[in-house]
Amino acid sequence: MGMQRWWELILVFLRDYFQQNSGQFATTETFFTLAQSHTETDLTPLRSRYFRG
Repeated sequence: MGMQRWWELILVFLRDYFQQNSGQFATTETFFTLAQSHTETDLTPLRSRYFRG
């Protein structure tokens, strides 16, 4: 995957994240639930290593 495509995917995720959480507090759970819906890669190891909860 090229860098341009990677950035496009990140921007789609951030747009969705902003739209779903606008005007409210976002949690770690809402972040990872949405992030997981944007990828086929299991994000559990990332979450376990760098995030609590």
